[in-house]
Amino acid sequence: MFFDGVCVLCSRSVAFVVRRDPAARLRFAPLQGELARKLLPPAAIDVGPTGWVVLLEPGGRLSTRSRAVLRILGYLPGPWRLVAALDRIPGIERLLDIIYVPIVRNRYRWFGRYRECAIPDPALRARLAE
Repeated sequence: MFFDGVCVLCSRSVAFVVRRDPAARLRFAPLQGELARKLLPPAAIDVGPTGWVVLLEPGGRLSTRSRAVLRILGYLPGPWRLVAALDRIPGIERLLDIIYVPIVRNRYRWFGRYRECAIPDPALRARLAE
């Protein structure tokens, strides 16, 4: 999972996933980092005003925006998998992006921004992809 490393909302979202992923199936890296530049196509690295979360899965499947969020929830146990099942509904991505895009556009104003990528806590540091 690649995320905007200076976005407070994005960092909190990663912490949310780490706490709910006891099997440690997901790894994390900032979109501003070297790993993102190595593994993602340039068009997938967007930390601008309409930036997004990116999920790169085994086999090279790449998801962004609300589709990535739903796919990420699919890796979590319990009720989160039920939410992830929304991904099977045709057209749901367009509908969810109507909600997703304004949040992303305003994420720094509403939630704040770090000057540089935040230093993660030990639980997250162990899950950072290198």
